[in-house]
Amino acid sequence: MIRAQVLVCGGTGCTSSGSNKIQEAFQENIAAFGLENEVKIVQTGCFGLCALGPIMIVYPEGAFYSCMTEENVPRVVKEHLIEGKVCTDLLYKETVAEDGSIAVHKAYTVRASLSKVPVEIEPATAEAEAVIEDRIMVSMAQRTYIETQLRALSARA
Repeated sequence: MIRAQVLVCGGTGCTSSGSNKIQEAFQENIAAFGLENEVKIVQTGCFGLCALGPIMIVYPEGAFYSCMTEENVPRVVKEHLIEGKVCTDLLYKETVAEDGSIAVHKAYTVRASLSKVPVEIEPATAEAEAVIEDRIMVSMAQRTYIETQLRALSARA
């Protein structure tokens, strides 16, 4: 059963910064730890933040890793995917609130202790939904994916 998904940006900017090598390193590390049936790696389109690339987002937490390197992959696999501890020092700083919650986008916030779930979903407000409509930073497919994952998490909470 898949318990985590690793979305690796495959856009032009991230690809030129080595996202393909990061994806390969993830596949190797996931296989080395025997996680092939638990962790799915997905190459996505551009997230729209090319200057922060390579970008990677890990679900269900919504952890937004930026400026990823091949050297950081074994650590993320071990600490985040195996031990359940998000590597906060590798996250894009604007996605982490002072209380340690991880902001998926302005309308939804996935709150997770940085070591374990339970996960709590804050409902979107009309104002927050308008912000999404006005400032979509991910493709419609990625937005749909995020919303589907959030609904699934909400149903489990």
